[in-house]
Amino acid sequence: MGLGIATRILAAQRAASYAVSRGLRALSGPICPACGGRTFAQVVERPPFWLERCTVCGHGLTMPAAAPDRHARHHAAVYAWPKYVETYLRDMAPALTHSFKRGIAHIQAATTPETRGGRKARTLGKAAASKGARLPDVGKAAASEGERLLDVGCAFGFFLDMARGAGFDVKGIEVSGPLAAQAAARYGLDVEIGALADVREPPGSFDVVTMWDVLEHCADPLDTLKQCAGLLKPSGLFLARVPDFSFCSLGLDQGFVGTYIDQAYPLDLDQHAHHFSRESIRRFLAAAGLVEIDSWPSLSDEYTPKDDPEYRAVLAKMEELGVACEMSFLCRKEQV
Repeated sequence: MGLGIATRILAAQRAASYAVSRGLRALSGPICPACGGRTFAQVVERPPFWLERCTVCGHGLTMPAAAPDRHARHHAAVYAWPKYVETYLRDMAPALTHSFKRGIAHIQAATTPETRGGRKARTLGKAAASKGARLPDVGKAAASEGERLLDVGCAFGFFLDMARGAGFDVKGIEVSGPLAAQAAARYGLDVEIGALADVREPPGSFDVVTMWDVLEHCADPLDTLKQCAGLLKPSGLFLARVPDFSFCSLGLDQGFVGTYIDQAYPLDLDQHAHHFSRESIRRFLAAAGLVEIDSWPSLSDEYTPKDDPEYRAVLAKMEELGVACEMSFLCRKEQV
């Protein structure tokens, strides 16, 4: 069989499989996992995937739903690349340092005795989330000294190293063996290899649990958040950052929406199972017993690269429209 014929047969098989997936989805009576809504609108189509949005709460779903091991296989392939860490430190670390400093500042503002009620933490955290604000150098603080922090999906430990420098007693969990090994070799960090369910710690072991750009990969966000809440001490803090899918529910010009999806929004349909609106993630957090005490958007000074004029134009339009690429939520474990 010639290569051309084999290629056409493979393309036809993929097209047929995609058509079957679309047909089954239409017949299945889909239900939104965030709000229980039953009506969805297609946002974008990228065979073999498509993205649809709940018309009630704005939550987005990548379809067809991933097999349980799809993300793990993709994750292992991407992060086994020998130059991943080097590329991360060169291209992403400057912006992420800014994001991580913001997160640590918000956590520390919420862990002092006078801010545990939440209201003052929100006030103190505003400076950390202000565009153009000079963030302080991360240093040890009485608020965080010795408090235990778990970072879920910690990669090679870049954030954990910063949190340790701020006084936290840190631990990580990471599904990629090579990245966990890098965390130990580069920073001397305690990182377990595995998924969240594999953490070898009893319930109530941590003062803080963080998830940076991880929750959107999880097949069952509510179950994941409940596991995080279970690992927290009473009144412990949970911080998560996720891509902000709220722009699809704002009635924005479709030309901008298409450009934004193509050039800025982290679509990643082969990796991201869920796309959270501000409403949908708040529903998940509340259902998991995590009470929001603060939230903030990722601002344009956290995005890279900025040397492309078209990309800079998109960032400027985002700022004009109040569109944030990602959003962070700080929550306290609900008192039972």
